Amino acid sequence: MPKSIVTEDFIIELFCRIDDEMKDFKKHSQSRLYASKIVTIRLFRQ
Repeated sequence: MPKSIVTEDFIIELFCRIDDEMKDFKKHSQSRLYASKIVTIRLFRQ
């Protein structure tokens, strides 16, 4: 399996788990991203 597919699968799984846990967080009216997307990006960049 190519490395890019494994990485993509990991990111999707990470986002899904975070999104499930943060389902009660509402998006701010001026925000472009939901909180779960921000958390996913932040964790992935570490």
